[in-house]
Amino acid sequence: APSAPSRFDARFLCASLLALILISSFLIKLNHLGHASLKALDESFHDVVAKNLIKHPLTPTLYDHPYLPYDYRDWQSNHVWLHKPIVPLWQMAFSMKLLGVNTLALRLPSAILATLAAWLTYAIGVELLDRRAALIAALLQAFNPAMVYLVQGYVFSDHVDVAFLFWVELAIYFLTRAIKTGSWRWTLAAGIAQGISFLCKTYPAFIISGIALIGCLLPFAGVAPFSSKPFRFRHFWILLLAT
Repeated sequence: APSAPSRFDARFLCASLLALILISSFLIKLNHLGHASLKALDESFHDVVAKNLIKHPLTPTLYDHPYLPYDYRDWQSNHVWLHKPIVPLWQMAFSMKLLGVNTLALRLPSAILATLAAWLTYAIGVELLDRRAALIAALLQAFNPAMVYLVQGYVFSDHVDVAFLFWVELAIYFLTRAIKTGSWRWTLAAGIAQGISFLCKTYPAFIISGIALIGCLLPFAGVAPFSSKPFRFRHFWILLLAT
């Protein structure tokens, strides 16, 4: 068995590499983050609605004052805008409230949450596999070009998808802890995070419930002994209730 100093050295090395990965990836995303090009679909819509939310946080509007008749079923010309859920728009509005109405403030939440999502990938990997696999997974996610495009607003759905990714990963991390420990507190946290994920992109958020259900069924399938799996169906219902 490795000695205590060698285990400490390995953990310190992993922590240093992870910090290097996350800082480098954040700096790459920050580069030219405030560029003035707003993509027609969907970033320009998200920008307008988030800016209007600063004035009235509980009423997301596209055309704040609809002087002309509009069709509420047309998401591109509506007054109250419900085409996308509210949490990502709140995050952008909060950033612009703090830093001013500009494209850097609009996209900064994406850069922060995308970086934190890579850290969550590492945390999930440590829970399920080991630190080396977790580092590789975090590295691949941190420098994924598609993620940079989302953060920079060049790909449709931009911050909505980044926010959804972060909250789903946070819920999955809580869920892995709940399945390993049987703690209702971790289960409750996973359910709350799933609820916030739903308020980012609606029904795809229930992938977390699917994973939880599989966790309940593993002992019945003979994959894991009952004694080692304290996660039961009552935890699944706590998850849904919290959501």
